[in-house]
Amino acid sequence: MKKVLALSMTLLMAFGACQTAFANATNVSILGEPMGIYNADGVLLVADRSDNVIYQIEDGKTNVYSGKSAVKDIYGNALGYYYDGSNEEAYYGDPYDITSYLNGYAVTDKEFNVIRYISDYKVYTIAGNENAGYKDDSGVKARFNGPTGITTDDEGNLYVSDTQNNVIRKIDTKGRVTTFAGTKKEGYKDGEVKKATFNQPTGIDWYNGALYVCDTGNQRIRKIENGKVTTFAGAAEYYVDSDGIFEGGYQDGKALQAQFADPMGILVEKGIVYVADSGNSAIRKIENGVVSTILANNDPDNSTYPAQPRDMAIVDGMLYISDSFAGLVYSLNDALGKTDSGTMAAFDDVKQNDWYYKAVTFMKAKGYISGTEVNKFSPDMNMTKGMFVAVLGRICEDEGARIEDKPCQYSDVKDGMYYTKYAQWAKEKGIAVASEGGKFYPEENITRQEMMVMLYNAAKYLGKDVEVSGYKTIYSFNDRDKVAYWAVDAANWAYNAGIVSGRGDNMLAPEATATRAEVSQIFMQYLQNN
Repeated sequence: MKKVLALSMTLLMAFGACQTAFANATNVSILGEPMGIYNADGVLLVADRSDNVIYQIEDGKTNVYSGKSAVKDIYGNALGYYYDGSNEEAYYGDPYDITSYLNGYAVTDKEFNVIRYISDYKVYTIAGNENAGYKDDSGVKARFNGPTGITTDDEGNLYVSDTQNNVIRKIDTKGRVTTFAGTKKEGYKDGEVKKATFNQPTGIDWYNGALYVCDTGNQRIRKIENGKVTTFAGAAEYYVDSDGIFEGGYQDGKALQAQFADPMGILVEKGIVYVADSGNSAIRKIENGVVSTILANNDPDNSTYPAQPRDMAIVDGMLYISDSFAGLVYSLNDALGKTDSGTMAAFDDVKQNDWYYKAVTFMKAKGYISGTEVNKFSPDMNMTKGMFVAVLGRICEDEGARIEDKPCQYSDVKDGMYYTKYAQWAKEKGIAVASEGGKFYPEENITRQEMMVMLYNAAKYLGKDVEVSGYKTIYSFNDRDKVAYWAVDAANWAYNAGIVSGRGDNMLAPEATATRAEVSQIFMQYLQNN
């Protein structure tokens, strides 16, 4: 069995190559492939699907709490066996998640399609059997198909993400299994629990009378309350027919406009929803209707983690994360919003819980964008064409463009303005959008389609690949006919490349203006995706 080690000086040196955001990582435990993690009165219980055991982490020490690791395969993973017995002798096949139940703990065993119960001395099967299927009944007469996430409500009932059946099941304190939400049909539909549909739901958590669900295949967070299923956060317009899932994305902002990629773990604490956004190697936060990123691996080639965060638990105000790919459980100082003078934004009107905080801080640190006044960014101010071309020019200079400081041929661009040389460069290189009367209109607000065209032209100028692949195009938007003919190629590229996303009601809003906060977000996504 894999040894569970305390974090040594050697490991600390290895983690030194990680990005700055991880400098505050503490309480690191090396496991096999940790999945679900649960706070059991200050002790962490972790379901490990590689070693096929339940680990216990207490006071920095890790021990096997339940299960016996079997012979390993050629990849180093313990072979799964199914045996109910004492905690020292029981075998698990693929322990996925864990929660409290009755006087012990319930575990989803994904490989054998069962729900196990850990008492003080023994492991029992309380629901399902080795035969995959779908059946509501009592105890082992019930059928599951690939159960994953599990949680407990205030009355002691269990809720299980029956992932391959696309439903949420309920197990009461007597062991009776019923279908709580979903129809077994794969899909995406809000509404009454018996009519709503899911697509491979995984992580779930109960909070204040509601069940929160990672609807992984739909790339959304769903909420079940008072017999109704609603979409709590996430948007994904592009459906991949061959995979039967929506394509994920990465977008902070208003909850129903934000994007996730394979969200697989969820935790609700004091009304704040934390999401293990596995596909984006990030931990996201949903608070007051806004999605923001509190931890992300922006340079996976040079960082150790987060790689594939799967679940979270909070102990004494500290957020602990299980990371299946990295084989680690770790905690992050400042992950719950405590300020860190080394990462605070340079503007009084940009706070750490603002959805645009990361983008503004990123753009400011790169020297691409400045404030409107001393210590003021004005995130809600519209971006003018002059502001936009200056930021675009600075970015292109960093990528090798040679921009000379010389008078501008646009009649309405004065000499000596902060955007003068960039406007002239944009005119010379064919990057600027053509205007009537030979003018640039630097003080006019730039529209979303003008912005996309200038980004597209700049990308071509720098020799970047602007090919549009797949079926993710603007023709999926309700207002596609509002896109000007001269902006169609640019809009298709920007949307396909994940640089620009739609707004509410499936609208691209090409003629709308954009705020400085929105443009900062778009520029950051452009830089990260190209």
